[in-house]
Amino acid sequence: VERKLVRDLIQRSSGGDHWKQLQRMRDNCSHAILLIENDTQLAVRFDAYGSMDLEPKASHYLIEDNSDLFRFVGRAILSSRNIKFIQTKDNQGTFRSIGALALMSSESSNVARDAPVSPPTAASEQQKLEDRLKTGGIHWRIARAVSKELGSAAAYENLISACTTTNAKENLVMPILNNNNFEEVGLGSLRSWSSAVFRAMDSDAETRKKNLFRYQSIKRTFGDEVPCDPAVLLNCVYAENSNDAAVEIAMEHSETTPPNLKRRVHIELSEEFVSLFPQSNTGSFYSCSTRSYSAPTVKMVTHFGNLHSDSLIVCVLEGEKVLSAIRAAMNNRNNSSSDNFVHMARKAAKDLDESFSIGKSSENDRRVMLIRGLPPALTAAAKSPSYRSEMKVLCEMVFASLMLEFDYVILQAIRKKQDEIHMILQQLALACYHYQYLTRETQ
Repeated sequence: VERKLVRDLIQRSSGGDHWKQLQRMRDNCSHAILLIENDTQLAVRFDAYGSMDLEPKASHYLIEDNSDLFRFVGRAILSSRNIKFIQTKDNQGTFRSIGALALMSSESSNVARDAPVSPPTAASEQQKLEDRLKTGGIHWRIARAVSKELGSAAAYENLISACTTTNAKENLVMPILNNNNFEEVGLGSLRSWSSAVFRAMDSDAETRKKNLFRYQSIKRTFGDEVPCDPAVLLNCVYAENSNDAAVEIAMEHSETTPPNLKRRVHIELSEEFVSLFPQSNTGSFYSCSTRSYSAPTVKMVTHFGNLHSDSLIVCVLEGEKVLSAIRAAMNNRNNSSSDNFVHMARKAAKDLDESFSIGKSSENDRRVMLIRGLPPALTAAAKSPSYRSEMKVLCEMVFASLMLEFDYVILQAIRKKQDEIHMILQQLALACYHYQYLTRETQ
């Protein structure tokens, strides 16, 4: 668990420090949890160190307000199943959450018991990945961007293992390349570079060394005026063409115009959220359809050509529903373990899981429970004669159980205002558009 005050998260965001910490935790823990303390709406009050010196869009890690923060949360959720979040109001809430998490993890079979003896640093793993790509012929700018976003070769391999076809593997890192605007600096076809990244990572060290030597030899033959796309040429070298054939094939490929395809997020949503995503036109990044769910739900899938991602499924639950599930577990006197708080939390978590409106179609789908208005619900419950002081800690134990045993991401919209729910859902949709990896192919 990494605790971050909202102030710290914002102020150190321009250098991507929070992203590096998450990568290190992700690679060495079965559950990497970022605990965000304080109201996220305070984010706008702080400035990131060095942000005034950055060019526009120079840092993809910069967080400046509440919207940026939840888009970062979405980005992290989509990057790994290991990453989860806890939101707390203050120190007391943080201590309560960590205590509840420790108690539930001690009782859970889904938590690894053996910590790594000497976990590698994020910097060393990132550098190893960058060096591996560069020795495979990948342009240093692209190698650096990919390694900085993924953090390690292990993270890349995990993503590759989720891809169902070779085409998906060859296009895997396209979101990273698109977000770095490499086309503007004339590096060549980004789709070809993405394919070259896959070929380099899929080759052993000796093959990479041999192909790098051939690739550089061909480039030296032409000097500074290589008559074809360098990324296409590198792919031809990996395809074991002769030097002359590689150049000829690359020149023919460079003369063809690739199809003008755009990423698009398809959103299935409950009637409650129709106004959130207005009827889209051809210039929008999303398309929508309505569907009947048992609870307010939004399902997002990103498409590009015949490729698509796994699903991000968000179910919105009222804080009162969480408390009702806890009351039902506390009042269940038919079970001899009814006074066991761990049992109560598990029972409430199971009931909430069963109320989730849609299940996973793939083990790589991400499921988010977005809890709305829990603090006001707790305040109202405290006025009831039947209120028990353990209710707050039971809430944290339920959330811990949902994370550890049911693989949910728990996010909270502290207030009951519809605007806050809308903002979070919109930022999650933008995260899908910019960062979601496309691991499946439509047959």
